[in-house]
Amino acid sequence: NTYFNTAFPNFNMTYSGDSLTYNLELFINGTGRGLRVINDTLMSNITTNTTLVDGQNYTWFFNVTNGSQANRSNVTLVFTIDTTRPLITYEASGFNSLSNNTNWSQSTFYVNVSYTEINFGNVTFNLLNSSTANINGTKFNTSSNRAMNFTGLADGIYRLNLTALDTANNTNTSEQRTFTVDTTKPLISFLGPSAHNGTNISSGNVTVRVSYTET
Repeated sequence: NTYFNTAFPNFNMTYSGDSLTYNLELFINGTGRGLRVINDTLMSNITTNTTLVDGQNYTWFFNVTNGSQANRSNVTLVFTIDTTRPLITYEASGFNSLSNNTNWSQSTFYVNVSYTEINFGNVTFNLLNSSTANINGTKFNTSSNRAMNFTGLADGIYRLNLTALDTANNTNTSEQRTFTVDTTKPLISFLGPSAHNGTNISSGNVTVRVSYTET
């Protein structure tokens, strides 16, 4: 009940016996899929000599013979081929459209995603600061965890991505999203002559001059 992320998996075995030479054969689904001659060692391996297909369950065992006597491995094991990397898709929600280079006016950032993966292993939500240091890497071990709130964020630029791993050790990282947290209101200051309140002006024109403090 294991998973391989290659269509040509390698199988290992140990053996013992008095003969100097043995023929070792790998059987997959009852058909010979690899043969080699071994001698004077206690461990050997065979790589499958045919392409195996994603998503199919296979059985395997070894058969060893010295020419006159044969013995097969005492158990038949099951494995599955999975060479496809997980797919991560950002999903828009009422909290966030998740478009890139957005501005966020509160200290909580919400992300929602979906996965395309049959043999899901885990997913890690990665939040990086403006120096690309990972300040929050949270891992979930079930595919039902598709959303996360990053809370208490200080003003600044952040980058977000997710890394998914399946049970065959295929890994994939999502597109990166960049967003800016800005919880500070713009500051407006009057400049002269409009800085003087309650004054009389002997003109039909009023000049208003202001400055802004806002990045």
